[in-house]
Amino acid sequence: MKISIITSAFNAAATIERTIRSVLQEKQGSASVEYVVIDGGSTDGTLEIINKYKDEIDVLRSGPDDGIFDGMNRGLKECTGEIIGILNADDEFVPGVLDRVLEVAPKAEKHFVIYGGLIWREGDQVIGASPSELFDPSKTRPYEMPVAHPATFVSKGCYDDFGLFDCAFPDCADRDLILRLCRNEVKFVECPYYLTAMEKNGSSHVNFGRTQKDILKVVERWGGTREDIETAEKLYSDQCRRMRMQSSKNPILSLLRGIKRHFLVRRLTREGVLPFS
Repeated sequence: MKISIITSAFNAAATIERTIRSVLQEKQGSASVEYVVIDGGSTDGTLEIINKYKDEIDVLRSGPDDGIFDGMNRGLKECTGEIIGILNADDEFVPGVLDRVLEVAPKAEKHFVIYGGLIWREGDQVIGASPSELFDPSKTRPYEMPVAHPATFVSKGCYDDFGLFDCAFPDCADRDLILRLCRNEVKFVECPYYLTAMEKNGSSHVNFGRTQKDILKVVERWGGTREDIETAEKLYSDQCRRMRMQSSKNPILSLLRGIKRHFLVRRLTREGVLPFS
């Protein structure tokens, strides 16, 4: 099976080279891996960095877009692989990810999502990890995001038959897509490994107010009750509080974070997840 990887970037000069190298390490000249890079008209040198690798990138497009999910949609229209992964311009794959994905890919299915665990990173420092969990898509509530989108690979058939990202949700189009696939009884396949390392400061972790409004709109779209909306508000408020605590300068909190990171890194190293290179 052929895998397509999309990176949608805008003014990501500080991080995109790391992302590109991560994909090319997985690709290594393989004809079964296609790399599609969409630049949204960057002005900070991003395109110049991308062009250093243009001979190893299968599709490169640059021009203004309407945000990250519009850029992803542009990339999706270029993909020819049966499986599509999306790696943001400040994230990186855990080495060996594509082999792991192919191991569990349903060969006879048109509609499927492969999902795994996600590592949280702040620069070069690992700050957290979210392992994958088995779940029943038919029982997913409108306020839930049962998988980590940066650690998912979606079949091309899903996008062809159930649609692309809805850019009406500038921060939560991924959440809307996953719920749409759950409602359409798509098969979700767990890949029980960490697949992607995500930078903490993504757009949904910076634009808190806009993201919360987006989440509530998604909940309403998928038939959420008043109780679902209240639960969504509470869950997002709790997440924001945890994010603020991660950035707190309080010496006791800093010490506790340091201890937690120490044991997390030891565990991930023991499991063979770290180091990435």
